Amino acid sequence: MPGSPLRQPGRYLSRHLPSSRRATGTRYCSSSGASSAHEETAGALGIPAGTVGSRLYRARRRLRAALDDFDPTKQR
Repeated sequence: MPGSPLRQPGRYLSRHLPSSRRATGTRYCSSSGASSAHEETAGALGIPAGTVGSRLYRARRRLRAALDDFDPTKQR
């Protein structure tokens, strides 16, 4: 399935997310520790930690919906 989120979720998200969410996700994934990741990402991007959480939530929700579309076990 070329272009499917199952093969390359990072590539899929980079093509289907607004730049602000893409930057947040990229920075969050490259941060050092899970406990300080929101704060570290917020500081690097100059946004509140709550905004980081909100953007990540929306990105995860979008990826989950895209993956549901490719679920071979899902009844249509």
